[in-house]
Amino acid sequence: GYRYLKLGAVLIFSDTDFRGCVIEPEIIHVGDVANGWRESLQYCREQNMDLICFSSEKHRLKVNRFISENHSGLKDLWIGMRRSSLTGAWYWVSDCPLVDTSWAEGEPGQVQDGHCVMMEKDQEFTWRDEACCKAAQPVCNSPVLLFPI
Repeated sequence: GYRYLKLGAVLIFSDTDFRGCVIEPEIIHVGDVANGWRESLQYCREQNMDLICFSSEKHRLKVNRFISENHSGLKDLWIGMRRSSLTGAWYWVSDCPLVDTSWAEGEPGQVQDGHCVMMEKDQEFTWRDEACCKAAQPVCNSPVLLFPI
């Protein structure tokens, strides 16, 4: 079988995913409007999606390549990671496991530096913690639906 990701309007075919066969592809959508993190999360959810989380380095690099090739005017992008106000720990809002990160040098900073994660396209898609009220465009996705092997 084949695995495919629907990135915007682009289908990418590859080998079967190790977790099973793909029933529905992942859809990646970059919102047109720059807003705060909470508004960006709400925007994605109104599209029946979520702010993106990265399940692996391979997934993150594939999404970065898609954004580079299809969205040349972008700079700052919200992703679905934030810091817990209670513990200070980082987590994905869509319950992805925290297995891969791409922090810029010196990041993340202290709790007072920011609670939400912004991805910088111009800095090779590295991440930084920011105040959640800053404006950036959301990267939304609907996760791939798999039929287990």
